[in-house]
Amino acid sequence: MTKEAKVKIGILVGVIVAVLVGPFVFGWIFGGVSTTAAPAITLRMWNLYDEESLYTGIFQEFAAKRPNAKFRVEYKKYTDIAELESDLINELAEGKGPDIVSIQPSWLAKHRGKLSPMPAQYFENANPERFRATFVPAAADDLIVNDQGQELVYALPVSMDTLGIMYNSDFLLNNLSRGTPAEDWDTFVEDITRFVRTNRAQTRVLRTAVAIGRIDNMTRGLDLLQLLMMQYGARFYDQTGERVTIADPAPGSGSSGFGAADAMDFFTSFSKPGSDTFLWDTNMTADLPDQNDLGAFVSGSIGMMFAYPYQVRDAERLISQYQTERGDVITPDLIKVAPAPQRISSNAALSASSSQRVAIANYYPLAVTANSKNKNAAWDLIDFLTQPEQQRYLFAQGKKISAHLAVIPEEMRDPIYGAFARQNTFAKSVFLPEPERMKAVIDGQVKDVIAGKVESLDAIRNIQLVWQCYTNKLLGKSGSSSTECRVEAPIN
Repeated sequence: MTKEAKVKIGILVGVIVAVLVGPFVFGWIFGGVSTTAAPAITLRMWNLYDEESLYTGIFQEFAAKRPNAKFRVEYKKYTDIAELESDLINELAEGKGPDIVSIQPSWLAKHRGKLSPMPAQYFENANPERFRATFVPAAADDLIVNDQGQELVYALPVSMDTLGIMYNSDFLLNNLSRGTPAEDWDTFVEDITRFVRTNRAQTRVLRTAVAIGRIDNMTRGLDLLQLLMMQYGARFYDQTGERVTIADPAPGSGSSGFGAADAMDFFTSFSKPGSDTFLWDTNMTADLPDQNDLGAFVSGSIGMMFAYPYQVRDAERLISQYQTERGDVITPDLIKVAPAPQRISSNAALSASSSQRVAIANYYPLAVTANSKNKNAAWDLIDFLTQPEQQRYLFAQGKKISAHLAVIPEEMRDPIYGAFARQNTFAKSVFLPEPERMKAVIDGQVKDVIAGKVESLDAIRNIQLVWQCYTNKLLGKSGSSSTECRVEAPIN
């Protein structure tokens, strides 16, 4: 046999071996051919808020459909995202860390190097076009990253929350002009101001219908302010994503032409003593100060509050607790949900397309860490969790609202959570660097506007200065590491 023939035979044998062995190497990912010695794979998963019991059945089904490996999920629940972030940074620095982790979408700006993108060669959802056709627009905007000219998927949304109105149906029927919250802000304000009672000096609220206008005693007051900024046309960043633009003009957005400032004016008008729409102060949460507006809602003191889906479950738990401890609470069957009001006329509210509507999203997608020794298996589990069958299970068992476009229409039919699901199709998220610190800064500026110490536009400019400072730090811009991000004084 010639040397050339031996080479050709060697190449042919190599190809045959690769074809035969390949499925044994990668087949377990897709439930392919079995091996006699199934590898044992432990996936460490750090997740926010959810109990492990919600996922146990799904983990078992995942393992059963992939018999070529023995899967075990080591689950850890976090209730504090700052603690999760700190633990993640520390463990990854030591070469350890979880395989799967809940992230804030904003983390892709500062922690992308700690994460591993979804491998396109194995998963359909790693294709950007497939992703956009499968999940809601907010997820595509947040989780597909242009990395050196290539679009990569860095996380998948297992669920998504939006801000709506949780309301007491009896309260609205007995005290307002309609049985459900109005869909536009003009009518909404007309309804709630009819019910308000203050003292003669208009310095103290005695009776009101809704929590609105502050951050310090509203559980989601900051989210509502951000939603209003979006509805007034404010833009948070320029196209580069590096310059904060909330203080820039937004023509046509409102009376001043500055969208964020107009939103601040509108928001704080509900908590300014003497204002025509003064209806919310710190007095309204005095009975249950630890629970803020949620306590006022479950006690029946107010009929509405702005809330995410998890707060419906919180309200139900609090009612169960207070029925024993206090007795003066509403019944769970009175809790209903409506979409957040829009800045559109009442005549157009019901027929407006989703392109005219604005909602704010809050969610924690799952990503795979760069340190993971089982990246493909970790992505396989995340991808499995986002499939329609598992999404339906998570909604049925835990009321987790889906971000999957094929599942949302089914969830929209739910009498309580359907309003949240409907908003997922047009929601947008807001990237806020150093969220807790920024919340404190924005809260301080809101209080100064309420007290008349600063005008709304100046407050927005102050907020932008600090926001830009933290953004610069995040981006590692020159000289930013020594900058203390704080409001020095109102800008005139």
